[in-house]
Amino acid sequence: MDLAMETGVSTRVTLGEFLANPDIHYFDLHELHNGEIVEVSPPSRRHVEIQVKLERLLQAALSSDYIVWREFYYTLPTEARRADVAVVSKQRWEGPPSKTFFGAPDLIIEILSPSNTAADLTHLRRACFANGSEQFWILDPFDKVVEIYRKPPSEWQEFGYVESSKIHFQFAGKEHELDVRTIFD
Repeated sequence: MDLAMETGVSTRVTLGEFLANPDIHYFDLHELHNGEIVEVSPPSRRHVEIQVKLERLLQAALSSDYIVWREFYYTLPTEARRADVAVVSKQRWEGPPSKTFFGAPDLIIEILSPSNTAADLTHLRRACFANGSEQFWILDPFDKVVEIYRKPPSEWQEFGYVESSKIHFQFAGKEHELDVRTIFD
């Protein structure tokens, strides 16, 4: 697997082959994107600051029936990814211990960084909805915009940074509100 990355040759691998790597630190720097191994860089300081704010805001807003996690590693049939922030019901979380969480988190938040592409985020969003996600958020820290996608057939919503801009979203059967300023300031 490493040889393919070093030579730049794209080699497709199965999720099982990817997870078989015995080096636990390998997963700190690598993800599986649609069957291809991708080297990922660590998040920037600004990225982490936004993750921490979101984690705290969501923990305060949601019931204790949910776990909110930064850098949450999860797997789908052809994916092994790390969500910037993820929300998973305790019911789905509980189960036999394993190397990673199988299935998509209930809510996934991706914070845009230079390595993101629109095509990859679209692919990931669709794969997550097909594997259990209810919502998929994309935060743009540059333009201070939050896009919220709900599991189809729902529509997407976009919230920009405006003085009174609040995100109103339904999750876990309840209406919630977050102030966009608290995320980006």
